[in-house]
Amino acid sequence: MLSRMRGPVREVVRSPVQRGVRPSRVAAAVSWFGLGVVSVPACASRPPAPPAPLVAANAPNAPVAARAKVAAGGPSSPHPEAVAHLLGAPWAARVDRRRTVSLPLPDGGAWTHVKYWGVTTLAGYRYGDEHHVALAVFSFAPPPGGATVDACAQRLASWGEARAKKYDIDVGEARIERIAWPPGSADHAKVFVLDARRRSILGTKRYAAAYAVYPAWREACLAVGFAVPEGGATDDARALRDRLVRDALPGLTVKADAGALALEARSDVDD
Repeated sequence: MLSRMRGPVREVVRSPVQRGVRPSRVAAAVSWFGLGVVSVPACASRPPAPPAPLVAANAPNAPVAARAKVAAGGPSSPHPEAVAHLLGAPWAARVDRRRTVSLPLPDGGAWTHVKYWGVTTLAGYRYGDEHHVALAVFSFAPPPGGATVDACAQRLASWGEARAKKYDIDVGEARIERIAWPPGSADHAKVFVLDARRRSILGTKRYAAAYAVYPAWREACLAVGFAVPEGGATDDARALRDRLVRDALPGLTVKADAGALALEARSDVDD
């Protein structure tokens, strides 16, 4: 059984058939979950303008209470309305196909379980066809010495830095937080909160992103990351990131002793 879930979270079971995500939609930046999942537009053919500092993620999280009235909107809405809706939507849990990981998400039943082209994950989800939020769960073999949070985080970062460079993704300095996980235990997960952007001749796209690395299993590393495009909704995108950091990432639960089963997903986090 999955271990206890924070709060009254309702499990939503979706069809086991995953939908493929077109590479022009999300493609490359699921390639680094040190960044989260970010959409990648056409490749740049001229030098971009000098970057402005990416500093917003280094400010402490502002308190983000669920809104008293849930904003109209949903996965098919324009991006600002979809993000505003998620700021107040009630929680529901999503479970991976192997039933090793359960994660609470706002408006959880409306997220689509996806398979990202070119990147293998334990589970992937998007909110809406336009990827108002993109999220992925990775399980991967630990480096020599075992699946400690620090060792797993270093392996994930090393794997991701090359992909960020390959896809011209600029990453701000991460704010790192330690959270008790499972809640109330003596163990801790690490959460990396950051801003990212992708520049091209079509302009600059910015993302509010975060990822967490968990002490889930002895034989496998586990990480969850997401990105929220800021386009037309900068303040709400950052507020949504803070809501997910505060409530979704700590609320993850895992099946005990399921690390070997999770590794069967063969997430492609390389040395």
